[in-house]
Amino acid sequence: MDVFTLSPGAFIACALVLGLLVGSFINVLAWRLPKMLEQDWQTQARELLGLPAPAKGPVYNLMLPRSHCPHCQHPLRALENIPLLSYLVLRGKCSQCKTAISLRYPLTELTCAVLSGVVAWHFGVSPQAGWMLLLTWGLLGICLIDLKHQIVPDVLVLPLMWLGLLLN
Repeated sequence: MDVFTLSPGAFIACALVLGLLVGSFINVLAWRLPKMLEQDWQTQARELLGLPAPAKGPVYNLMLPRSHCPHCQHPLRALENIPLLSYLVLRGKCSQCKTAISLRYPLTELTCAVLSGVVAWHFGVSPQAGWMLLLTWGLLGICLIDLKHQIVPDVLVLPLMWLGLLLN
């Protein structure tokens, strides 16, 4: 922690790198959470209507299945999953089918990194910086989901609301 106090630039650089990593996770969250919510809603609707449950499919959550190309389903290797860098190395295309990868992925990672750097610069090394990073990341995830699906998931909004209320 003394390194960050002596060199605010080191703290900002760490926040930028952390922002890239979190941005990659936010991409996963924005892609999978709406699908998970839809599955849950369908299950609840079937129960209310007294319909039989569908056959169990493969596990689908934030951790499984592994990240893959949406076009050819090729599972991404670790080196293909490095935020922003892998997009540049692969020239924005899948390593297997050569289909273009959506620009949304690197832009989200870059946006998250820049926002994290700005928060670190503004708040410095402080507890407020940590809380504001969580708020920023949560709001970015909500924004992406809202833009694509026009839903604002309670599972993201309520924790951020309580965090804001408790910290103020």
